[in-house]
Amino acid sequence: MRPGDALFLVTGWDSLYDSDDYGSHPYLDQEAARWVVDQGVRVLAVDFQTPDVPIGIRAEGFTFPVHRELLGKGVLIVENLAGAGVLAGRRIESIIAPLPLRHADGAPVRIFGREKP
Repeated sequence: MRPGDALFLVTGWDSLYDSDDYGSHPYLDQEAARWVVDQGVRVLAVDFQTPDVPIGIRAEGFTFPVHRELLGKGVLIVENLAGAGVLAGRRIESIIAPLPLRHADGAPVRIFGREKP
């Protein structure tokens, strides 16, 4: 990776989107989030619900530590990435185009990617 890159974590979890198991997804701990920041990543895209602990196992008073670590250091987060497996393991160029929603803390995006020539 190079500083300024987007990091796409492709685990195959998107294949479970319509199943009851989708909510028991992989996640990052705060140390992994710090590693992402230290690499100079500008966008983290994951093919599961959230890079934080799944909703079903969060402790009371959960404070979104991974979101805070990443967003607090300027790393944007893309969640529920689908279909990126065809580009896994390759250096790509991408366009991430969010809908311009007012008064929202997130938006659906369309992502276009292709292998770098």
